[in-house]
Amino acid sequence: MVKLAVGICASDRSHDLAELVRLVISERYPENVSLEKVVIVASACPKETIENIADIANQDKRVKLIVEEKRYGKAEAINKILARCKEDILVLVNSDAYPKPSTLSNIVGELLEDEKTGVVSALPTFNSKESLMTKINQLIWKTHNVSCFLLNHEGLLNHACDETLAIKRCILESMPEDTINDGSYIGSSAWLKGYKVKFSISSVRIEVPKSIASLFAQRRRIIYGHIQVWRKVGMPPRNLESLTFTKPSLALKIFATTLRQNPSYIVFIPLVVAEEFIAALAAIIDTFRNKEIHRIWKRYTQ
Repeated sequence: MVKLAVGICASDRSHDLAELVRLVISERYPENVSLEKVVIVASACPKETIENIADIANQDKRVKLIVEEKRYGKAEAINKILARCKEDILVLVNSDAYPKPSTLSNIVGELLEDEKTGVVSALPTFNSKESLMTKINQLIWKTHNVSCFLLNHEGLLNHACDETLAIKRCILESMPEDTINDGSYIGSSAWLKGYKVKFSISSVRIEVPKSIASLFAQRRRIIYGHIQVWRKVGMPPRNLESLTFTKPSLALKIFATTLRQNPSYIVFIPLVVAEEFIAALAAIIDTFRNKEIHRIWKRYTQ
């Protein structure tokens, strides 16, 4: 049997955390996979959230709860999960993400299909009312997903989406505690060790910013995180931002494919390009400031 552990990093609000934990333990994993452990690191979570998870842990001994009175950063929380999970496969799920039925089973199955595959991440999707922010978020995420699919097809993907991913445990012992983009760091680490990084069609529902200010703050932090990973591992996470400079023809292909699939997005390009340029400039400036600047992130869904 292949032993599986699931880790969840939760902080602040996390209203659906109990529902997420129940989904994880009720999922029907492949027949040769045994769910051994579910570790939740709850950082500065409300008392009610802690009590709900504690009730689940009392009923299912596989559920382990680690309570932190304050937030120390996601990377440190992941390191606590890694220290307690030595199973063959580790699935990491963001507490504000919600995998669709069978997504966890599917990404674990895809990870086991090929011994050379080290990481498989799920497809981020979101539901939102029709609005300008919805269109902007859709253009950004559609471009992201098209990028991952094309790079996946060409065997060039070295970036994993941290919303929900499965990793072979032997790949990662720990990560630097100031790491911002854990998915990018994990994907790049796997790639440098000779493993493939895959992008699944199985999806996970995520939350997205509801204002331009929140979007700017989120994108600034993410771009800073990509630069940080580039500096830590010596190679950039392959995404539209880095490909624009390293492989401009491929970046153009990704953008053209996105617009061909979604022609109506063309009217939002100027706004998104302006936002991305300013966010990238701010992120570059941040690299010369205190490296702790983005370690404890703010919620960007308001």
